[in-house]
Amino acid sequence: MRFTLKTMIVVVLACAVTTAAGCKPRINPAILEDDPKLTAEQRDVKKMMIAFYSGDTDTVWEMTHPNVQQNIGDKSALIAAVRLTSGMRVEWLKFPDEPTFYEGTENEYVVVPTKIRLVKGRKKVDSQNCQVGIRKKGETTWRYCDGRPGEARVRSVFPDLPQDVRFPTRFSSLAPQIN
Repeated sequence: MRFTLKTMIVVVLACAVTTAAGCKPRINPAILEDDPKLTAEQRDVKKMMIAFYSGDTDTVWEMTHPNVQQNIGDKSALIAAVRLTSGMRVEWLKFPDEPTFYEGTENEYVVVPTKIRLVKGRKKVDSQNCQVGIRKKGETTWRYCDGRPGEARVRSVFPDLPQDVRFPTRFSSLAPQIN
């Protein structure tokens, strides 16, 4: 089966969003606490990921880069994807490394590595990925794109992404089962 970039982006966002709109957030309360050691970019990503896992599509859409929004089509595709996902809880969210900054010809980029543990029923999944922040030179607000599709796919949406950009190794693995 061949996926278009639009389908991949919607699926990636759907994988990230794990509770249907209207459901109570299923996030470990410790994750919601402010951590003064986080960089501004890590705080942005934390806010966006909390929104993902809380079903807050307005915040997700607002923080998603317009190029990604254009590939998705419209917000209704994101909302539909959110409704397809449910039953997971975020046990922890970590930032294993500091953000890395890059400069393109038109845009500035930041790669923010993430690690997260999701729990569904008795199963736990640990996942390592990154979010990519993009902003026009001279602007101050980052808008984000999931790094899961990899450098080449992200570069197809953001052609001035520097060639030396490297995303952290992505992985998902089952953690020890809950008894």
